[in-house]
Amino acid sequence: ASDIRHVDGLRVAAPALTLVTLAGYIEEEDLEIAFESARRMRYVTVEDVAARLAPIAGRGRRGASDLRRLVTMLEGRPAAEYPLEVKVARALRASALPEPSRQHVVRLFGKTYRLDFAWPGALVALECDGRLRHSEDSDFQRDRARWSALAAAGWRIVFVTWRDVARDWVRIERQLHAALDHAA
Repeated sequence: ASDIRHVDGLRVAAPALTLVTLAGYIEEEDLEIAFESARRMRYVTVEDVAARLAPIAGRGRRGASDLRRLVTMLEGRPAAEYPLEVKVARALRASALPEPSRQHVVRLFGKTYRLDFAWPGALVALECDGRLRHSEDSDFQRDRARWSALAAAGWRIVFVTWRDVARDWVRIERQLHAALDHAA
């Protein structure tokens, strides 16, 4: 009964149970995107999913090990804002780069900025840059002001698009290594 919700008169599974069920049917990257989307929209927490997974995810349950890995990895970390961030986070985990801070907050010139991925000791950031975020002129202008403030404070920013992470990750990784080496 605790796994059933009513939405617009329809009986639906609770979000945590939905993720546990999905784990057996979709690829791990898609599961991570779904999990992060549910976290970002505040439908679930890592603790919710861990609690729902524990009693029903015995040995042999499809996808349970993938979801357990995600629960362990995401615990204590902020949720990704977009699927591109999940894709980038996965590429970073597979790389030889040091682990970045996610959703890193920087306060400059009386404003607060959040960086998708950052190596604050080196003043290096990796920003996910999607077309959706720049659909309005005000978004475009706000980002330029933000990047100018960060650059003025000495930050080096590497930008990554969906295409970069899917087809040209080696170049992005090289750029990040160069930026981090320069800071050392």
